[in-house]
Amino acid sequence: GTFVLRPTLEQGLRWTSNADGSANGTEAVISETNVRLRAESDWLRHSVNLEATGGFRKTISGEDVDEPEFGLAGNVRLDVSTDLTVNARASWNRSEESATAPVLALGPFSRPNLDTLQASLGATYDPGLFGISATGQVTRLAYGDATDSLGVSIPQDDRNNTLATMTLRGTYDLSQILQPFVELEAGRRVYDNETDSFGYARAANRYGVRAGLAINTGEKLNGDLAAGWLMEDVDDDALRDISGLDIRGTVN
Repeated sequence: GTFVLRPTLEQGLRWTSNADGSANGTEAVISETNVRLRAESDWLRHSVNLEATGGFRKTISGEDVDEPEFGLAGNVRLDVSTDLTVNARASWNRSEESATAPVLALGPFSRPNLDTLQASLGATYDPGLFGISATGQVTRLAYGDATDSLGVSIPQDDRNNTLATMTLRGTYDLSQILQPFVELEAGRRVYDNETDSFGYARAANRYGVRAGLAINTGEKLNGDLAAGWLMEDVDDDALRDISGLDIRGTVN
């Protein structure tokens, strides 16, 4: 088959009053370079999208910032029939963790690298008025070591974890453009270390419920918006469960 290749290079300057986003950050002028290489299939049925990205921020004047970021992603859609589609996606991204990372609250440490790996597989069945989809996803978070002011490495193994979730969505075709939907999510977060260095078991069961609206006017405007509640029931009784408002969406 055929592919359309779209390489992009962006180069610019940015001024900010808080270069690293920390409580004590100061101003800087930063050079930003972003490269993206995207390949899109041009087929009558099915589709494949592949993407490689790279970004680099470097201080020209002011507070020192040196932040590389890299990523790879691939998405495959199989049009099994007019009513059934299957989607598979995988991605990897490496970046420096934000200045508000928990480890940085303990002392003057360098920002550790964060590798985020995701893989998902889902199917959507939409014969007409009602539709249903199921998506399984695995997300892996792996943290590099932090370094203190003396150059001593501070391991972050306690924070490495894997989250596996299953999401079910039911939709109703209100019109050709609007589709209200309800989502249910359940999953499990498992840490590499059963207990952390303080003796806490941080593994958790994850539950979520959302309601939203999908919009599809064709190539001009499409996407969905949803709001709901998300919680993680932590195994250790000494730790409080985590819960809060969940708002998400994608609009193209």
